[in-house]
Amino acid sequence: MSSVREPASEAVRNRRTVLGACSGNHFIHDGFSDVLYLLLPLWQTAFGLSLAEVGMVRSLYSAALATSQLPIGFLAE
Repeated sequence: MSSVREPASEAVRNRRTVLGACSGNHFIHDGFSDVLYLLLPLWQTAFGLSLAEVGMVRSLYSAALATSQLPIGFLAE
C-alpha cells in the first residue's frame, strides 16, 4: 500500500468535513432559535409581561433576523 493519498479521496474527505461543519452549525442555530419559544412564557412571568409585550419581543427577534440576512450574506461572500 502506498502512503500517498489520492487527490480524489482527499477532496471527498474535505467535502464531508465542510458538510459536517455546516450541518452542525445549522443544527445549533435552529436549536437556539427554537429555545426562544420555551423561554417566552418564563420571561412573561419573570418580568411581568403581558401577552402583547411577549408578542412584541418575538416580533423584534424576527425583525432583527430578517434585517440582518442581507448584510451578513454580503459579508459571507
